[in-house]
Amino acid sequence: MDETFVNVWFDQDSATATGKGKDSGFYGEWSKQASAKHSNPLLIGAEALRELYPGQSVVVTTDYNLNILNHPDVVAIPVEKTPLITNTVFIPIARGAGAIPGLLVDLIQFGAFRLAWDKYDYLLFVVQFPSGMGMATARYLVHDGPEDPSRRLLTAVGAWANQLHEEIWVFNEGYWQKDHDLWLDIQKGDWKDVILNDAFKKALKKDVYGFFSSEKIYKDLGIGWKRGLIMFGPPGKSPL
Repeated sequence: MDETFVNVWFDQDSATATGKGKDSGFYGEWSKQASAKHSNPLLIGAEALRELYPGQSVVVTTDYNLNILNHPDVVAIPVEKTPLITNTVFIPIARGAGAIPGLLVDLIQFGAFRLAWDKYDYLLFVVQFPSGMGMATARYLVHDGPEDPSRRLLTAVGAWANQLHEEIWVFNEGYWQKDHDLWLDIQKGDWKDVILNDAFKKALKKDVYGFFSSEKIYKDLGIGWKRGLIMFGPPGKSPL
């Protein structure tokens, strides 16, 4: 049998078979699927907002500490024409903290808000997208003016987030996080529940209250405001 070239592509046109024609058949469909564009959601979002709001500044952040909607001085109203899509999750409440077992919290997947802070107005767009092995949240802050007011707002949000608000810092699962439930449990504590020798208990209370009332002195002297107490004795005593 004569040796002949067999074209296995669906389109018999030779130019199409090499992928150079208008319709490249199976090769073209496979190449289009296997050669996806590079994905950079942050860049795409920023570029889209700059086109929608020409002349306005756009500041982007994915820092979880910069959750603008959590700041008490920020007034936010959802933009009516933009859909608000949320993911509802259940947050359990510490036992004994209340009559209900937990709360339903709406985590924003996509949303737009009009913001007012200080003397400035903003537009905030919140979007969530896949990143690595999990999800990331991007916040786009649009302001009709320079970036400085937006950066000032983010600085205020970050400073507030770093403070404690009826919370306690706890090192858990490899990083520091705030624990409101632990703070609530501690509020229930009372010295009358501490079983110690009266003289020792009085000395301990004096030491504890003296430490908490001397924060300014520590800072003025440039000394770290921290103190450790170790209680020792027969088995059953717990370190403090």
